[in-house]
Amino acid sequence: IYEAVDHDLFRPGDAGEARASVAAYGITKPFALFVSSLWPYKNCDGLLRAWARARSELGNRQLAIVGAGRDESYLASLHSLAAELGISGDVVFVGGVPLEQTVQFYRAADVCVYPSLNETFGLPILEAMACGCPVVTSDISAMPETAGGAAILSDPKDPSSIARAIIEAVGPGQDRRPEMGIQRASQFT
Repeated sequence: IYEAVDHDLFRPGDAGEARASVAAYGITKPFALFVSSLWPYKNCDGLLRAWARARSELGNRQLAIVGAGRDESYLASLHSLAAELGISGDVVFVGGVPLEQTVQFYRAADVCVYPSLNETFGLPILEAMACGCPVVTSDISAMPETAGGAAILSDPKDPSSIARAIIEAVGPGQDRRPEMGIQRASQFT
């Protein structure tokens, strides 16, 4: 039996209202979103490397990292990596937030990036889709099956692949992507 999201909570909403809500966390520009507990296999480090490669083509965007730092040494290494890559000014480590607030992040984000190295399902993929947020995720493990053709897939071991997918997701011609995601998420109840 597949997992599912609470469709009463995870649904499209007013993007302007959502942007005002996430501004309290320091997200004041258009942004890409990463939602996950910060374990190494979630590949936030790969996302930071991808962001450094893509940032010149992403305009004046921020990267919001939403999730509790479960592995303190990994969290410290992520802060160090962002500084080393020269992207600290773009990256906001939000920390853990309640689900009700996570919904606002999904509604306000330009794209949700979930480049995990291994998942049994990948619930944030469906959460984002249910809120109308385009998704970039991994082309391995359970993620392509969960995404069901409604996300842009990338190789999580290749920061250039993740970077290209992010650029594609926020670029022109992606108007149908939110609709595809909402449709896909609606299949999981």
